Amino acid sequence: MVDIVDKIFAHQGFSKAKEELTFGSLYYSSVTDSGIGKSYYWIVVLVENIDEILKKQDQWFAECKQKFNFSDFDKNTSMLVLNNYSEDFETWKKKVYKIEEDPYQFKKYVLRFTDEVKSELKRKSKDGEVTELIKLINDEETFKLYKQNHKLTEYSWYNLLYGLATKLPFLNLEAIKVTDLENLFEETKKKIEEQGLLNDYQELESKFTEEIMANIDSIELEKLLTILKPLNNEQ
Repeated sequence: MVDIVDKIFAHQGFSKAKEELTFGSLYYSSVTDSGIGKSYYWIVVLVENIDEILKKQDQWFAECKQKFNFSDFDKNTSMLVLNNYSEDFETWKKKVYKIEEDPYQFKKYVLRFTDEVKSELKRKSKDGEVTELIKLINDEETFKLYKQNHKLTEYSWYNLLYGLATKLPFLNLEAIKVTDLENLFEETKKKIEEQGLLNDYQELESKFTEEIMANIDSIELEKLLTILKPLNNEQ
């Protein structure tokens, strides 16, 4: 899995730090926006047990600061955690939610995979070539497969594919996918208006921020009900 991610970062113009960390690798990229230079850092770590992430993140952060003298490292660093997933899925989701919601040291993204699914994705993408991955991400039939099956318990290569696209935001989908989703939302909104439920819809929509939607599968029911409680009280 590390080799696929390495290709993705290289394709996106990131450089890999020559000095290896004891726990993973550092990638960095500098861009200029409106004449102001800004750097982005990604740490990639492969773990078998995600329980160690929060326990070791302070130690890992200190090692990064010791080895790399980047003045803006504290503000612009994300961590991609590659987890060879083997435990109960519901238990795993709860752990991931806790990790990704943790505000300390790094902005953390957890990507699960299995050896079987990783091998299948590599077969589909000519050994993980980035241009092939992007073609698959933008392929209408692949996207339909994902939409129809992504909530099923069976984890497939297209789940891993779109997991990569979600966790690494620079792997963007083509406009056709955005248009497809926008059309779906507009169609739903039209039906809601026809049934006189637009105010309720708009209030509900305001509760679901981008961050909540990105983690909707791992949010516990109790927390979701807490988010929606003000709306329930109005009815």
